[in-house]
Amino acid sequence: MEQWVERIHNSVVFPRRSFMQIETIGKYQIHLLAHEVAGGKQWDPFITILKFDDLAGDFRCVLEKRRAADTPLDTYEQAIEVARQIGTMMLKKGEV
Repeated sequence: MEQWVERIHNSVVFPRRSFMQIETIGKYQIHLLAHEVAGGKQWDPFITILKFDDLAGDFRCVLEKRRAADTPLDTYEQAIEVARQIGTMMLKKGEV
């Protein structure tokens, strides 16, 4: 992915990269997201959870995008793993 910098009103804006993985557990999909923090050295983990609705024949959101950790993590892999752990724990506890 090509890096670029844009100058707006004398401030520098760095692009943020975001990546997502989807895992399916039963009728649920956990969307595991990692957003690159400005500067590119850390990653914020997020989760979104969807559940398959038999009547609609499609997935519906049961948990809007939510931060999975209080602080950014050092690598993309760490951010995705934390999101995976939190999403799986929420399903096991019946929190969605």
